[in-house]
Amino acid sequence: MQISSPIKELAEKAKQVLNKITYLTLATVDQEGHPWNSPVYYGFDENYTFYWSSWKENQHSQNIINNGQVFAVIYDSTAVSGNAFGVYFQGIAEVIEVENEIFNKAIDSIYTKNGKPKRDKKYFLDSGPRRLFRFMPKLFGLM
Repeated sequence: MQISSPIKELAEKAKQVLNKITYLTLATVDQEGHPWNSPVYYGFDENYTFYWSSWKENQHSQNIINNGQVFAVIYDSTAVSGNAFGVYFQGIAEVIEVENEIFNKAIDSIYTKNGKPKRDKKYFLDSGPRRLFRFMPKLFGLM
């Protein structure tokens, strides 16, 4: 099946935004149902699974631990008014609690996106102050 030209163009714009913009805006909900929005510095893999690290006591971290249903937006806010483009995702987020292949993929994708030096793994495990998270989109939209 051949993909139509407008859909190819939208997909290409989405890829450009994902590669250009360094922050994903993450919407979570607390145990009382109150919404919480947080920008997180992210990386992603070839399957468009998104990764970030956050302090384990942040509100959005606690929200994800209690309810993994999230909504995310990556929006090109650098564009001139009326010419911006964004990608919207709904899906499941979770904390990565064990050092494994996913843990290593998260570190690699976060810290190589913009050439940042990698943090030591102990920073994200046990008594370390931060945790690694992954987000697996189920639905997406383009704007």
